[in-house]
Amino acid sequence: MKIGIVLSGAASKGAYEYGFLKAASEFFGIDSIKCVSSASIGMLAGQTLGIGKPHEFERIWKSINPKKHGRLFLSYGGPGPIRDEICKVFTPDDTLCYEHYVAVWNFTKSKVEYIPFHDQPYDKLQQYIKGAIAIPILVKGEIIDGDRILDGAFVDNIPAYPLMDKDLDYILCVYFDNHKYFFENEAFDSKILKLYDFPNDKRLETLVFTPESFDEMSKYGYDYTLKTLKKVFATDDKAQIMAAIKENNEAQQAEYKPRLTVDTVLNKINVMTKKYAKRMSNWEKTD
Repeated sequence: MKIGIVLSGAASKGAYEYGFLKAASEFFGIDSIKCVSSASIGMLAGQTLGIGKPHEFERIWKSINPKKHGRLFLSYGGPGPIRDEICKVFTPDDTLCYEHYVAVWNFTKSKVEYIPFHDQPYDKLQQYIKGAIAIPILVKGEIIDGDRILDGAFVDNIPAYPLMDKDLDYILCVYFDNHKYFFENEAFDSKILKLYDFPNDKRLETLVFTPESFDEMSKYGYDYTLKTLKKVFATDDKAQIMAAIKENNEAQQAEYKPRLTVDTVLNKINVMTKKYAKRMSNWEKTD
């Protein structure tokens, strides 16, 4: 079985994705996961699992001291020691066991790019890791090949696009928007198992961070995922699995909403570019 995974950006809710990945890799086996596409905090979860160091995700999370770094999770993608600590996890000897595409916002070219992390030399990978978590309101981003690279979650937070043309049997998509998204086209959408039935906290609570919350959130992600996978993949019959995917996606109590189309993403990029350009101008005046 060939499995693809989509991990959205979600700030402190990345702990749910840690639990999700643990359950998915145990249920299918890590060798069945062929492609991962991610944004922001999802990048860190997907990258650490892919190099066989998922424990580093947990270690980094629990090493953040709210009294020192602040309670807001913005410190994760802002300037300071946390981004440097994240980069130290990845060494030249690491090898990804699956393809990993990471959404970044190329501010210079005003577009979203899906960077193949599995195909990057070590030095450039380090740059892209910093750029992929560079929150626009806090930092100037990373300059890579002359382009300013920033957190892709601000322009495409559910980056399913890189998996559209991949030879995959099923795709597991984790996001926290509480909408029933329809992805791109019927054939692609029909094989996407959507996992978005997470605690619907207030938006501010997504940004508020406490190390103690990690175990509770990751356990919820693990239990919810494993329960769903056991129900959907209770048989080897593909028709029954597809029917179970549809039933799962429709059963959750959420508002239906079409998936972000290419045009919508481009419009969002244009709006974000204008806002960020003003901030960049202010930074340049104070430098």
